[in-house]
Amino acid sequence: MQETSLGRILSVLRARSWLVLLLAVPVVLAALWFARSQPPMYQSQIVLTFSPGPAGTADNAFVRLVPRYLLTATAATSLRTAEAAAGLPSGALGNAVTAENPTGSLQLELTATTGDAGRSETAVAALADSVLSAADADPLVDAQVIVGPTEPTDVTPIRRQVAVAAGTALSVVPGITLAFILEGLRPRIRIREDVEQLGIPVVLSTRRRELRRMVATRRGRVPDVLTSVRLQMTAGAPKHGTRAVVVTSVAPFDAASVARLAEALSRPTGGGDRSGEVPGAVADEAIALARPALLSDEAAQAAVRAHGKCLLVLSARDDVERAEECVQLLRRLDADRVGGVLVR
Repeated sequence: MQETSLGRILSVLRARSWLVLLLAVPVVLAALWFARSQPPMYQSQIVLTFSPGPAGTADNAFVRLVPRYLLTATAATSLRTAEAAAGLPSGALGNAVTAENPTGSLQLELTATTGDAGRSETAVAALADSVLSAADADPLVDAQVIVGPTEPTDVTPIRRQVAVAAGTALSVVPGITLAFILEGLRPRIRIREDVEQLGIPVVLSTRRRELRRMVATRRGRVPDVLTSVRLQMTAGAPKHGTRAVVVTSVAPFDAASVARLAEALSRPTGGGDRSGEVPGAVADEAIALARPALLSDEAAQAAVRAHGKCLLVLSARDDVERAEECVQLLRRLDADRVGGVLVR
């Protein structure tokens, strides 16, 4: 398989975006359902502050005493006491309590979250009482409540938004994973480097709609972007007295692009005014023969053998293995000048 690059990754995702979106929809819907099914939750907070006790001193050693009360607030005995005070079942506060000590401060912030506003307030007050009781037993520390317990706030909308955001972010993972698995099973021609790895120089890389626009406009002459392509392909001595370029493809499904490209390359180069052309670059007007499906069409193979000059149209519909077969066939047909046109 081709070397992975940012351009190839992006081209695979663009080509298989429908798959990513298709698999993302059920994941997003599941996240929305999960978010809507979440019960209301209420949060209440208390802030305590600490100061030196009768036997303590306000120094760095005292500041280091404060964080140990984080363990007191979240200890199993403190949680069981708070659950009993709030009328909650055992274990209800296991993941519903947070205790924080801002770095270098003498404060302790306690938060309790439950499905009932009153129980959240009661539970956080009970946790604060456990901390105050522990501080009362320590002669080095005094503690007191400076804020709260605050009036419980409904945090359900935030939790639902987080659930939806997480689901949306993860929704693309299945599609992206499957897209690269499929690409690994059947690598396609995606970027210029894929064509060059086949040993074919890229003379033109364009989008399908740009090729249609290129052919539809300025019908009286070869579009400027194709003039240099034709000069490259028709340089040198003509084979069988004609400067013909065979435009072909790996398979029949690129026949429309082959026909458009051949039609544009067969136009006159510049109308009546040829002063800007390179003298001798094109001794007579070139023609381009549309012969798609080189691997399966004997007429296309015969044309390449007869004229030698060949433009191979490749697109993301072509897998690498078939493209390599086509290149090997061109070598066997003794195509003396081969260029690649990548239609993205």
